[in-house]
Parts: sequence; C-alpha cells; structure tokens
Amino acid sequence: MKRLVAKLRSVLGPANVAEVEPVMIFADFAEFNLAGIPSVDPWVGAVKPESLPAAQQSGTPLPQLHSAAWAPDHGPTLKMAMMVETTELPELLGH
Repeated sequence: MKRLVAKLRSVLGPANVAEVEPVMIFADFAEFNLAGIPSVDPWVGAVKPESLPAAQQSGTPLPQLHSAAWAPDHGPTLKMAMMVETTELPELLGH
C-alpha cells in the first residue's frame, strides 16, 4: 500500500492524502484483509473546505456517510473521487 499512497500523493499533493490505521467498516470487506489479501478503501473528503477548521477547533463531528445530515459538496467530491479511482486502479492492477 505504500506504493499506492506514494502515487496518490504525487497526483493529489502530499497534504491531500492521509494514511490511516485499518478499521472495520464492512464486515465482509475486512475479511479480505484478515485473510492476507491487500485491500484499500479510499475515504474522500466531502464537506466544504471552510467547514472543516471550525469543526476541528470546536470538536464537533461533521456528519458522516450514511447519516441523514450528510450533505456533501457534490461537484468537488465527485471530481476528487473520480481522480482517486482513476489514479489508484491502474496502480493496483500493475499498469
């Protein structure tokens, strides 16, 4: 996964890629990783950038995916998600 992180940082910029510890989000997806099959689940930020500093400073959590309050900034979120996928898939497939 270090190779993938390096590739994403080279395309998106180092400040825009964070490597996090694995978490169990989907029980079936986590089984691949537990079985030794490398796996990745990209998280793409979806809030308006001006919302993040205030939430971090106050400690107020922002609405998460699958929350009725989740309101992504659609255009930039979709653009970033497509950029992440089109960068990582060739890298993961060895192309």
